[in-house]
Amino acid sequence: MYNSPLHDNALKETVLITGAGGFLARNLRAALIEAGYTNILTLGRKPLESTETDYGLHFTDIKLLKAGFEQIDIIFHLASFVPYGRFHLPDPEFYLSNILLTGELVSLYPEARFVFASSVSVFGQPLYLPISISHPFNNPDYYGLSKIAGEVIVRNHRNYAVIRFSSIVGKGMRPVSMLPKMVQQAKGNGIINIWGSGERRQNYIDVQDAVRLCMRCGTSAMCIATLGVGARAYSNLAVAEYIASLTGADIEFSGVDHSPSFEYDAEKEYELLGYSPEITLEQTITSMLV
Repeated sequence: MYNSPLHDNALKETVLITGAGGFLARNLRAALIEAGYTNILTLGRKPLESTETDYGLHFTDIKLLKAGFEQIDIIFHLASFVPYGRFHLPDPEFYLSNILLTGELVSLYPEARFVFASSVSVFGQPLYLPISISHPFNNPDYYGLSKIAGEVIVRNHRNYAVIRFSSIVGKGMRPVSMLPKMVQQAKGNGIINIWGSGERRQNYIDVQDAVRLCMRCGTSAMCIATLGVGARAYSNLAVAEYIASLTGADIEFSGVDHSPSFEYDAEKEYELLGYSPEITLEQTITSMLV
């Protein structure tokens, strides 16, 4: 399904996925198993279900991980503190989860291929559109600042890839952001609520495309920073109208939305990686409604 190129010894490599309970991590682990990897380690705050620990071991303590595995070939560092609705409020977890853990992993495994899941939140308020990987930072929130700090740490590693993801969406995600809430509203009371006029544009990347990008970066030899975005941006109204067309839901408007629009240009980095997103937002929404 994921069509990721593998070199001869790839399936014998030891792979670590952090943030094991997260949406992207669960899908990445499934894709690695499908690709033939048999030694997949996971690191997370909580124990996993027994069925989720096949093909490797799960750790909740980084010291025990290092004691058991001196060498790891590829690290997919996906763990992150993401306080939805509270990005502008200070919290010690920004440092502990997004900065300190990153530094510990970089220090403990200097020979690993290190793939770091960052965020487009590093850009803050866009100064112009479209946003490329070199777009300047402009007043990012605490979450964005913590990701910038993590990136600085990772860029001191000898073999890294940084992926600045936009909204990762797909079937099975928790309803913590706008798109899954719209789907939930349409399936629930049949009314989709839009804040403001709905003209604001956002970018979404399907979780399977995000997984493919992670795997592509994991097997690449380039030190690179790239966006992790979908092929195009969609207005909130266009998203609501498509969901309504499939469900018969009504659309209601309320309030004023002063949030900026986001559009991205990842063409250069995607070409270097030999990657392009394959799944449209329409296909993603359809799968989420099943």
